[in-house]
Amino acid sequence: MLLATCNRVEERARADSAAGAASATAAAAVPSLPECPNTTGRWDECNVRQRLERAGLAPQPLGDTLRQPLFSVPGIGYRVGRGELQVYLYESATALAKDLAELDTVRVQRGASAVSWSATPTLITSNNMAAVLLSEDGTQVERVRLALTAGLPAPTKGK
Repeated sequence: MLLATCNRVEERARADSAAGAASATAAAAVPSLPECPNTTGRWDECNVRQRLERAGLAPQPLGDTLRQPLFSVPGIGYRVGRGELQVYLYESATALAKDLAELDTVRVQRGASAVSWSATPTLITSNNMAAVLLSEDGTQVERVRLALTAGLPAPTKGK
């Protein structure tokens, strides 16, 4: 009986060792995300994309610069799952606040001039960034909101 117990312990140790090696190999196979140097602590395109990638949202750039009458700066579009994310980056939080001052943040509309959104819009803001997520999926809305509001990009030291 003692011999059988020793054999089981030895087999488990071999299995644990193999699992650890497989885990290390899998981790090495995952490409690391490019570094996004940030000296300002404000949002920029690279930091937005990196935050979405780290949240497992796999953003796919839409390519064309976006223009919306609600925002005074051009936007960047991403396909995020079945939704679309439009990101507008301002020079400062103050500049963004001016654009948001008369905006209905629930409907993401301004006054009588209605924007025809392709899906339910959700406005997400953080410091100098405004993002509009067009999605009917509540779980996706929550995941994107959490990714973009979990704190500002940390300034890179020494860069």
